[in-house]
Amino acid sequence: MVFPLTNLPVLCSLSDDNILETIRPMHSNGKDNYNGEFSQPFFCWENKTYSQERLEQKIGTMHSIVQKCKIILYKSDECLIEDKFNDEFSQPFFVWENKTYSQEISKLLNGEEVTIYADITKSDHNNKNAIKFNEIGIKFRYKPEDKAEQNNMDNELNNFILSMCHLGDSYYKYNDKFYKIRNTKYNIICGFKKDNDGEPFPRNEIYKKIKKGELMLSPYTMWKIKLYNDDANFSKLKKYEKVVDLELVELGKYIQNSNDLSRKVEKYYNEYKIDLL
Repeated sequence: MVFPLTNLPVLCSLSDDNILETIRPMHSNGKDNYNGEFSQPFFCWENKTYSQERLEQKIGTMHSIVQKCKIILYKSDECLIEDKFNDEFSQPFFVWENKTYSQEISKLLNGEEVTIYADITKSDHNNKNAIKFNEIGIKFRYKPEDKAEQNNMDNELNNFILSMCHLGDSYYKYNDKFYKIRNTKYNIICGFKKDNDGEPFPRNEIYKKIKKGELMLSPYTMWKIKLYNDDANFSKLKKYEKVVDLELVELGKYIQNSNDLSRKVEKYYNEYKIDLL
């Protein structure tokens, strides 16, 4: 069982309310029938059109299988790791350093939208396979480290809201090969300010559903990012534009390196050839 390159572990982590909601779009053509455009192996679903009644029957059967799998421990579970991707726990998913991305960082801190690429080939997580995220955000990291200045900047950022648009192509590394999975765009919106439980507010439904729904989205993609707030003053952020790195952070899962990474996934996914030279 490979995660996120197969669907069973994904479904096992869904709440009951989210299972039907997650499956329907994969087989829906927006009309009365549902089709099999979703190309991954999916509980023996055929590439055909289903009536709504038949679809509900198949989902009911699949739901029963998922409920059983939720209480069964698999050998592969020991290699499936959840982690906080930030400086306090692991490392960020990705870091855009000021020395290379000063222009993009400056634009962000002046209220402009930037398009920026998190390149999987430049990730520091070489021992982690098939990284996906459940929560995503950015952190402006003061360099060199200065806790007082970091706190001052974080307090100013609490007045802002973050818009992060995942532009669709998710890149994964598995067993020293790279794969690309195409999806639709998702615009994730959340505030920098968090409550006592660490939850950001405000936030949109996309943020909440990604957190609960275990969608297969990689942090390694092209991002479109913007800060905004009608009443906030960007001039207070401008002074940090030369002294901060931009980090891609929050909660994710990955497959730990082990001796059991031999599953052949090329049957279902196309290898993405990347020139590393």
